[in-house]
Amino acid sequence: MLTYWDVLEHHKEIAKQHGGESFILRICDVTGIELERQAPHSIQQFNCEETDRDRHVTVPDIGEYVAEIGYLANNGRWLRIARSAPVHIPPR
Repeated sequence: MLTYWDVLEHHKEIAKQHGGESFILRICDVTGIELERQAPHSIQQFNCEETDRDRHVTVPDIGEYVAEIGYLANNGRWLRIARSAPVHIPPR
């Protein structure tokens, strides 16, 4: 799966001001759940360079996934900048 993003430097700076340290891409398995009310089945994390704008990732199984880009703070808190719409793998 190819993921890509375009994040404004301003948004990166805000996340860093709130403790963001590691720029991360997350792939969340949301098959059959409402993400706003339930936790993902699994989360894969990929360290990225702040200059990166895309990444190829392998998802572990057929299902529905969302991608998130953001920062991980030193206390483990996730600072999401953006989230994709759900994507079904393989495409229907």
